[in-house]
Amino acid sequence: MPKTIHHINILVDDIEKASASFSRFLDVDPIIESLPIRQAISARFDCNGIWLVLVSPLTARSPLTQIIGTRGEGVFLLSFESTDIDADLERLTRDSIAFSDSEKRKGADDWEVQDIRLPYCLDVVLQLCQSISK
Repeated sequence: MPKTIHHINILVDDIEKASASFSRFLDVDPIIESLPIRQAISARFDCNGIWLVLVSPLTARSPLTQIIGTRGEGVFLLSFESTDIDADLERLTRDSIAFSDSEKRKGADDWEVQDIRLPYCLDVVLQLCQSISK
């Protein structure tokens, strides 16, 4: 059962300004990573085991460009740590707690992620995240 936040994604227009600001605030250098599938770039900060991930679209065709255009910058994803995404998703679906209409995919680093939906999930993407190296 997911109980811990694994990472929080924040959409930003200007990855350089945002990452410099958060780097000074957190007193840590980010891990910069390209996200080709999303046509985006990210800056990840380890905050005592919970990742804060700034994400910025690189092209006008990036799905994130549309999100920024309609919602603006800010938190758009909460990812919950899972030790077994398949088992968690099966239980959540069986118990009518949550469901997914997308496929599991490779995330940043060694993360495997699965978007989920709750009957009431606000305007934030929720997902399960499992480290595949564990």
